[in-house]
Amino acid sequence: MKSNREIIIAFNTAFDNSDSAGIAKFISDDFEWHLLGNSVIKGKENVLQFFADHPDTRVITVSKDHIIVDGHSALVAGEVQCTDKSGQIYDMYYCDVYELAQGLITKMISYTVSKKF
Repeated sequence: MKSNREIIIAFNTAFDNSDSAGIAKFISDDFEWHLLGNSVIKGKENVLQFFADHPDTRVITVSKDHIIVDGHSALVAGEVQCTDKSGQIYDMYYCDVYELAQGLITKMISYTVSKKF
């Protein structure tokens, strides 16, 4: 069985590569993704559908400046550059906070801030 740190690292690798099969391995059926200030996506199938509906949204570069795991909670923070379907590039700082249970991620809260002030 993978440690919570290994789960978070493997999930982030899949997430950064829009790897739906990889993402599915690490999230619970009732997973919730809170994109603060935007929306909440509830359920594994809806998260996977999000990636299917946004095939042109891609991570260009990403850093993982902080990975902190404490029991059943984790945090990954850094900088990300991504593109959307129109080709627009977004440069952001991000912090994702995770809750885990029984070897799966049950909740992800994403904080993002544009690097343009």
